[in-house]
Amino acid sequence: MTQSNDFGFGTQIRKSPYFDATVRWGAQGFSVYNHMYIP
Repeated sequence: MTQSNDFGFGTQIRKSPYFDATVRWGAQGFSVYNHMYIP
């Protein structure tokens, strides 16, 4: 698994309301659920 801070956001997938806070707290992996990135 490659570590990267670039999540490759597309037009169909959006950030969750908590995305920025979870990145600040060190989240490194995300899943896509309901067209949204979830930590």
